[in-house]
Amino acid sequence: MNTLKLKANLFSLPRLLLNNANPDYDMVKTGCNRGNGDQQTLRFLRCLLFKYGIVPAMTGLSRSIFAFRSSRSRKNAFTLLELLVVITIIAILLGLLYGTIHTVSRYSRETITRGELANIEAAWKQYYSYYHTWPTNDVEKVGNSISAAGFQRYKSDGDLQYELGPYLANMLAGVTSDTTTAGLNQDGVVFMEFTRFDKETPPAPISAWGWSRGQRYYVKLDVNGDNTLLVPADAPGSNPTNTIFRRVAVWTVNPDLPGHLIVNWK
Repeated sequence: MNTLKLKANLFSLPRLLLNNANPDYDMVKTGCNRGNGDQQTLRFLRCLLFKYGIVPAMTGLSRSIFAFRSSRSRKNAFTLLELLVVITIIAILLGLLYGTIHTVSRYSRETITRGELANIEAAWKQYYSYYHTWPTNDVEKVGNSISAAGFQRYKSDGDLQYELGPYLANMLAGVTSDTTTAGLNQDGVVFMEFTRFDKETPPAPISAWGWSRGQRYYVKLDVNGDNTLLVPADAPGSNPTNTIFRRVAVWTVNPDLPGHLIVNWK
């Protein structure tokens, strides 16, 4: 109804403006004849629009459009429940991502450590190929009962086991100024150089977990020449030792898995 009235008023407005004899025109003109020039014309047109209901109709139309837009904006907004669901999903995904990163980091450190074990084994074999003997003095030698960081002790069987500490590391690196190992590498041949050390004085090489959690290396050498070595079990079990057929065995403790070793024979 208001739309039809608005259309009628809009069509009748030009005729009203052209017909100066219309009494409504005279009445409106008389009531709005204030001001001078453009100001008077604007007042007159505004009075006409209000008299014939054009401005109120347009105002109601604009209000309805604004209300429609406001309802759409409220409809498109997130509710509190939807926000909580999104936050929960993000938290679950972050938890899965953290677990994956931790697992990948652990396996990468194990892989780096296994590579270093292989390099240590190769360095000792090169030492034997060069000097045709193993270092048999008491430098960093583990006693008759061998224990690796809390693992069950077992007797020595004629072979030698060393904790790869700072003195043997210097010997493998070709350092001849160290009086402790001066006679073990007289020619100063560089068999291996280590890049990661603990915070002890003097520092010793450690595994890929770094100085905060890294563990020292242990090495056992086949001194009696039977090509067999008695080594600690690499995982907890009823049998604390294993017999392997190797000339050099190297291992270290896995800080992420208590009771497990990282070894070079597997």
